[in-house]
Formats: sequence, structure tokens, C-alpha cells
Amino acid sequence: MDDCETLRQKKEKCYAKNGERAEKCAAFKLKEKRCLAFRHCPEKAKPYYGTLDAEKAMCGAFEEAYCFGNPRVMGIDSAKEKKSNVKIFNHHQRALGKIGGNRQKFRQCQAVSSALSKCLRQAS
Repeated sequence: MDDCETLRQKKEKCYAKNGERAEKCAAFKLKEKRCLAFRHCPEKAKPYYGTLDAEKAMCGAFEEAYCFGNPRVMGIDSAKEKKSNVKIFNHHQRALGKIGGNRQKFRQCQAVSSALSKCLRQAS
């Protein structure tokens, strides 16, 4: 079984347990999308995500901050807080500030996101 399929199964299991709108399931959904983007649209995924294995590029981090920049979802301020979660959380919060506060960067990210979304729609 490949990584994208494993992520899809984790997402579906989360949906079955918590419902499709559950905040807890957002990370699984976004991780699956990232995997599929690099599989089907690598030339569009790279400007949005950076690389598959490294910290996300600013556009991906900005648009996914509702999940990975959310202290509730990431378990920040909880007894089970993990250092890796704090690093991911901080990266997404920085992206919110850098992109959200700059109209030109925001528009550039919208164009990058739109190109990736179009490619993913064509691939499915």
C-alpha cells in the first residue's frame, strides 16, 4: 500500500469516528492532499508546498494555518504538547503574518494555489 492510500485510510477512519467536519480530521485530509499533489502535479506542488519532506513553503503553510496553526488541533498548551507540534505550529503562524500582511504575496499565493487546485481536479 502506498503512502497516499495509507493517509486516505487514516482520514476515512477519522471521518467514521468523528464526522467529516471534525477539526480532528483536517490534518489527515491535508496530508493526503499534499501526498496526491506531489504524485499527480509535482510541478505545481513544489511552489505551493516546497518539498515533500521538508518544512512547507509559505503559501502552503499560510493556507493550512487554520489546521496546523490552530493550537487546539496541534495540542499546543496541553499536557501532551510535542516539540515537533510546536515547531509546525510556529511555522504556520509565521506564514500567516508574512502572507496575510502583504497583499502582493497573498495574491501570488492565490495564483499558486489556484494552479495546483486546477491540476488536482484534472488528475482526479
